Amino acid sequence: MANVKRQFKSTLRQRQAQATRSLIVTAAQTLFLERGYVSTTIEAIAEKAEVAVSTVYVDFGSKRGILRAIREAWHGRSHIREVTFGGSEGTKPEERLELLAQATR
Repeated sequence: MANVKRQFKSTLRQRQAQATRSLIVTAAQTLFLERGYVSTTIEAIAEKAEVAVSTVYVDFGSKRGILRAIREAWHGRSHIREVTFGGSEGTKPEERLELLAQATR
């Protein structure tokens, strides 16, 4: 009988990993606002998120990686890319400006 490799898919594990990433991002965002980006260490982020320092590095690689995740989450919530780069053809300039203002609030 041939060795058949099955793909293991655990939605529970995926949800746990996403929850951990969210904790790290939230902790980092809070610390960046309180202390500033430069003064915030990976160790402080890990402590606030209640995870191991190695978990932060595995998930994000660096503070820049965490900042990238914060930015991407903001882009997703604000839809700024769609407003800025597409989907507004035929929209009057004042309507586009209003959409841009709403997206950046």
